[in-house]
Amino acid sequence: MKRFFICAAAAIVALASCSKTEVVNTSAPEEIGFKAVTGVMTKTLGDLNYGSMGVFASNSADDSEYFDNTEFVEGTDNVWTGATAEDWPLEGSLDFALYAPFSNSADRDFANNTLSIVVDNYSAQIDWLYGTEVITDSKKNTAMPVDLRHALAKINATVTADLAGLKVISLVVTETVQNGTLTVDYTETDNDQTEGDDRLSWEIADDVITKNWTLIGENTLAKDSPVEGYCYVIPSEQTSLELTYSLPESDDELTYTHTFGNAYWVDGKSYTYNIKIGVNEIKFQPNVDDWAIEIPDDIIIDPNTPNNN
Repeated sequence: MKRFFICAAAAIVALASCSKTEVVNTSAPEEIGFKAVTGVMTKTLGDLNYGSMGVFASNSADDSEYFDNTEFVEGTDNVWTGATAEDWPLEGSLDFALYAPFSNSADRDFANNTLSIVVDNYSAQIDWLYGTEVITDSKKNTAMPVDLRHALAKINATVTADLAGLKVISLVVTETVQNGTLTVDYTETDNDQTEGDDRLSWEIADDVITKNWTLIGENTLAKDSPVEGYCYVIPSEQTSLELTYSLPESDDELTYTHTFGNAYWVDGKSYTYNIKIGVNEIKFQPNVDDWAIEIPDDIIIDPNTPNNN
């Protein structure tokens, strides 16, 4: 009888041991996720209503393709996961290249280590973003932080008046380029914004499509109270701003046009144009700020070369 109890106790211990092994599985898959941030921006991708971003990945051990432009969407707590669950490989690490918003017209050339995105007829309110480097990481149970940069230029505009009751009919930025191909070259690894750092380039299509964007629509101004508007543009030669307005108690439309010289809208820059309408004159005050990547003073921005960074 004593022998029976000893055998039974051993069997119970063995069963408990098996049960514990099944609960703690150190080889369980973990879903890949990203905590999307832009570093220089206060808004996340979710705040900008991008909806999704594109992800390419290869296995760093043998360069085999893991993601081929897989769509990742925003979930809870600003964590972005695959539209269908995508897990880390149990062994090895992955090399990632990312951009936003998601596009079916994107391609990763693994042999030349580049990422290309075709942009056609983009919205004035959508700012294309890209990862400046290939990120290497391995299996983890937390979301990867991702730093994305601006691939476009931002145009901001304000209009004020010395006279209350002046009416702005429209402020338009003319003939902005609407199609092109963005290429990120990851072989340029220094990313120190020097003259040789040409990781980002825009190729404008032969059949260039242009469009006017209305920055500010119809508004009646209070004295010294600004109205504002903005849009994003593909880096290209600067065109012009056209302001149409009427004076208080008048239906006559007046036009002010500011034509830019031989200058270029550069990626990662934010351009602000302040227009103040006086009784006898219009004052135009431009300003440019670093929006993503600082361009050193010794770099010449050639209007015929759209790939300065």
